[in-house]
Amino acid sequence: MKIFKKLLDTKVSTSYMFILFGVSGLMLMGYFSYAWFTVQGVQQYSVVTGNLNGTVAIGSNSVAINGTGVITHTHTTDSATITLTVTNTNDRAVKNSIYYYTLSDSSIEVGYTSDSPTIPTVEGISVEAGKTLTYKIKIKGASGKQIKIGFSMGLSNSSLTLPGGTTSFSLLSDQTGAETLVEKANSEDLD
Repeated sequence: MKIFKKLLDTKVSTSYMFILFGVSGLMLMGYFSYAWFTVQGVQQYSVVTGNLNGTVAIGSNSVAINGTGVITHTHTTDSATITLTVTNTNDRAVKNSIYYYTLSDSSIEVGYTSDSPTIPTVEGISVEAGKTLTYKIKIKGASGKQIKIGFSMGLSNSSLTLPGGTTSFSLLSDQTGAETLVEKANSEDLD
Protein backbone atom coordinates (compact mmCIF):
# COMPACT_ATOMS: atom_id res chain seq x y z
CA MET A 1 0.00 0.00 0.00
CA LYS A 2 2.88 2.38 0.70
CA ILE A 3 4.07 2.02 -2.87
CA PHE A 4 0.74 3.19 -4.23
CA LYS A 5 0.73 6.16 -1.85
CA LYS A 6 4.25 7.09 -2.95
CA LEU A 7 3.23 6.80 -6.59
CA LEU A 8 0.21 9.03 -6.02
CA ASP A 9 2.40 11.63 -4.28
CA THR A 10 4.87 11.85 -7.17
CA LYS A 11 4.73 14.66 -9.68
CA VAL A 12 3.68 12.30 -12.48
CA SER A 13 0.09 12.81 -13.41
CA THR A 14 -2.34 10.17 -12.14
CA SER A 15 -3.77 9.83 -15.63
CA TYR A 16 -0.35 8.70 -16.89
CA MET A 17 -0.20 6.13 -14.11
CA PHE A 18 -3.65 4.77 -15.03
CA ILE A 19 -2.54 4.55 -18.67
CA LEU A 20 0.64 2.72 -17.60
CA PHE A 21 -1.31 0.24 -15.44
CA GLY A 22 -3.94 -0.18 -18.17
CA VAL A 23 -1.36 -0.97 -20.85
CA SER A 24 0.44 -3.39 -18.50
CA GLY A 25 -2.87 -5.10 -17.69
CA LEU A 26 -3.73 -5.44 -21.38
CA MET A 27 -0.32 -6.93 -22.09
CA LEU A 28 -0.76 -9.50 -19.32
CA MET A 29 -4.25 -10.40 -20.55
CA GLY A 30 -2.90 -10.78 -24.10
CA TYR A 31 -0.09 -13.04 -22.92
CA PHE A 32 -2.41 -15.29 -20.90
CA SER A 33 -4.96 -15.41 -23.75
CA TYR A 34 -2.22 -16.43 -26.19
CA ALA A 35 -1.00 -19.11 -23.77
CA TRP A 36 -4.55 -20.41 -23.23
CA PHE A 37 -5.39 -20.69 -26.93
CA THR A 38 -2.00 -22.22 -27.71
CA VAL A 39 -2.60 -24.97 -25.14
CA GLN A 40 -6.09 -25.59 -26.53
CA GLY A 41 -4.73 -25.77 -30.09
CA VAL A 42 -2.03 -28.23 -29.13
CA GLN A 43 -4.60 -30.48 -27.51
CA GLN A 44 -6.86 -30.41 -30.57
CA TYR A 45 -4.18 -30.59 -33.27
CA SER A 46 -1.41 -32.47 -31.56
CA VAL A 47 1.52 -33.57 -33.65
CA VAL A 48 1.57 -37.26 -34.51
CA THR A 49 4.92 -38.87 -35.12
CA GLY A 50 5.22 -42.07 -37.12
CA ASN A 51 2.57 -43.60 -39.35
CA LEU A 52 -1.11 -44.08 -38.69
CA ASN A 53 -1.96 -47.77 -38.56
CA GLY A 54 -4.85 -49.98 -39.51
CA THR A 55 -5.78 -53.18 -41.30
CA VAL A 56 -7.62 -53.88 -44.52
CA ALA A 57 -9.22 -57.19 -45.45
CA ILE A 58 -10.89 -58.88 -48.39
CA GLY A 59 -12.43 -61.99 -46.90
CA SER A 60 -9.66 -63.79 -44.99
CA ASN A 61 -6.87 -61.93 -46.85
CA SER A 62 -5.71 -59.16 -44.47
CA VAL A 63 -2.93 -56.57 -44.82
CA ALA A 64 -1.54 -54.05 -42.32
CA ILE A 65 -1.69 -50.34 -43.21
CA ASN A 66 1.22 -48.22 -41.97
CA GLY A 67 0.17 -44.83 -43.30
CA THR A 68 -0.44 -46.53 -46.65
CA GLY A 69 -0.97 -50.10 -47.74
CA VAL A 70 -1.77 -52.24 -50.76
CA ILE A 71 -3.87 -55.37 -51.00
CA THR A 72 -4.12 -57.51 -54.14
CA HIS A 73 -7.03 -59.61 -55.31
CA THR A 74 -7.25 -62.05 -58.20
CA HIS A 75 -10.73 -62.78 -59.52
CA THR A 76 -11.76 -66.28 -60.44
CA THR A 77 -14.94 -65.12 -62.21
CA ASP A 78 -15.58 -62.47 -64.83
CA SER A 79 -17.74 -60.32 -62.56
CA ALA A 80 -17.74 -60.24 -58.78
CA THR A 81 -18.39 -57.94 -55.85
CA ILE A 82 -15.81 -57.91 -53.09
CA THR A 83 -16.22 -56.50 -49.60
CA LEU A 84 -13.31 -54.44 -48.26
CA THR A 85 -13.12 -53.73 -44.55
CA VAL A 86 -10.76 -51.08 -43.21
CA THR A 87 -10.14 -51.02 -39.46
CA ASN A 88 -8.64 -48.05 -37.60
CA THR A 89 -6.24 -49.47 -34.98
CA ASN A 90 -5.06 -46.01 -33.81
CA ASP A 91 -6.04 -44.31 -30.57
CA ARG A 92 -7.60 -41.38 -32.47
CA ALA A 93 -10.03 -40.74 -35.32
CA VAL A 94 -8.40 -40.76 -38.75
CA LYS A 95 -9.39 -40.41 -42.39
CA ASN A 96 -9.19 -43.33 -44.80
CA SER A 97 -9.01 -43.19 -48.57
CA ILE A 98 -9.11 -46.11 -51.02
CA TYR A 99 -8.06 -46.19 -54.67
CA TYR A 100 -6.87 -48.71 -57.26
CA TYR A 101 -3.67 -48.86 -59.26
CA THR A 102 -3.61 -48.39 -63.04
CA LEU A 103 -5.09 -51.46 -64.71
CA SER A 104 -3.12 -53.49 -67.23
CA ASP A 105 -6.27 -54.19 -69.27
CA SER A 106 -8.58 -51.36 -70.35
CA SER A 107 -11.58 -53.73 -70.56
CA ILE A 108 -11.59 -54.19 -66.77
CA GLU A 109 -14.21 -52.10 -64.94
CA VAL A 110 -13.79 -51.22 -61.26
CA GLY A 111 -16.07 -49.17 -59.01
CA TYR A 112 -18.12 -49.13 -55.84
CA THR A 113 -21.66 -50.49 -55.86
CA SER A 114 -24.78 -48.42 -55.19
CA ASP A 115 -25.43 -50.43 -52.02
CA SER A 116 -21.93 -49.88 -50.59
CA PRO A 117 -22.19 -48.97 -46.88
CA THR A 118 -19.34 -46.46 -47.34
CA ILE A 119 -18.86 -44.29 -50.43
CA PRO A 120 -15.12 -43.79 -51.13
CA THR A 121 -13.80 -40.24 -51.59
CA VAL A 122 -10.34 -38.98 -52.54
CA GLU A 123 -10.21 -36.63 -49.51
CA GLY A 124 -10.93 -39.54 -47.17
CA ILE A 125 -13.71 -40.82 -44.95
CA SER A 126 -13.51 -40.30 -41.19
CA VAL A 127 -13.29 -43.44 -39.04
CA GLU A 128 -13.26 -43.42 -35.25
CA ALA A 129 -10.60 -45.22 -33.19
CA GLY A 130 -11.17 -48.99 -33.20
CA LYS A 131 -14.02 -48.78 -35.75
CA THR A 132 -14.32 -50.33 -39.22
CA LEU A 133 -15.44 -49.00 -42.61
CA THR A 134 -16.95 -51.36 -45.16
CA TYR A 135 -16.79 -50.82 -48.93
CA LYS A 136 -18.47 -52.94 -51.62
CA ILE A 137 -16.39 -52.94 -54.80
CA LYS A 138 -17.54 -54.48 -58.10
CA ILE A 139 -14.96 -55.67 -60.60
CA LYS A 140 -15.96 -56.74 -64.13
CA GLY A 141 -13.86 -58.41 -66.83
CA ALA A 142 -10.97 -59.38 -64.54
CA SER A 143 -11.14 -63.17 -64.46
CA GLY A 144 -7.66 -64.46 -63.59
CA LYS A 145 -6.24 -60.91 -63.39
CA GLN A 146 -4.77 -59.24 -60.35
CA ILE A 147 -6.21 -55.95 -59.07
CA LYS A 148 -4.12 -53.80 -56.68
CA ILE A 149 -6.13 -51.69 -54.25
CA GLY A 150 -4.36 -49.04 -52.19
CA PHE A 151 -5.24 -47.44 -48.88
CA SER A 152 -4.09 -44.26 -47.16
CA MET A 153 -4.67 -42.99 -43.63
CA GLY A 154 -4.25 -39.43 -42.42
CA LEU A 155 -5.22 -37.17 -39.55
CA SER A 156 -8.92 -36.38 -39.37
CA ASN A 157 -8.34 -32.66 -40.01
CA SER A 158 -6.38 -33.25 -43.24
CA SER A 159 -7.45 -33.96 -46.82
CA LEU A 160 -5.85 -36.98 -48.44
CA THR A 161 -4.73 -37.05 -52.08
CA LEU A 162 -4.27 -39.84 -54.62
CA PRO A 163 -0.75 -41.19 -55.12
CA GLY A 164 0.63 -41.21 -58.67
CA GLY A 165 -0.48 -44.10 -60.89
CA THR A 166 -3.78 -44.58 -59.07
CA THR A 167 -7.45 -43.91 -59.82
CA SER A 168 -10.32 -43.07 -57.48
CA PHE A 169 -13.34 -45.35 -57.29
CA SER A 170 -16.50 -44.17 -59.03
CA LEU A 171 -19.97 -45.66 -58.98
CA LEU A 172 -20.17 -48.80 -61.13
CA SER A 173 -23.86 -49.31 -61.77
CA ASP A 174 -25.35 -52.57 -62.89
CA GLN A 175 -27.37 -52.53 -66.07
CA THR A 176 -31.11 -52.72 -65.74
CA GLY A 177 -32.96 -55.64 -67.33
CA ALA A 178 -34.06 -53.43 -70.25
CA GLU A 179 -30.48 -52.28 -70.95
CA THR A 180 -29.30 -55.90 -70.94
CA LEU A 181 -32.06 -56.94 -73.38
CA VAL A 182 -31.26 -54.06 -75.75
CA GLU A 183 -27.55 -54.87 -75.63
CA LYS A 184 -28.15 -58.55 -76.44
CA ALA A 185 -30.86 -57.96 -79.04
CA ASN A 186 -30.17 -58.16 -82.75
CA SER A 187 -29.97 -54.55 -83.95
CA GLU A 188 -31.89 -55.39 -87.13
CA ASP A 189 -34.84 -56.62 -85.05
CA LEU A 190 -35.02 -53.38 -83.04
CA ASP A 191 -36.15 -51.26 -86.01
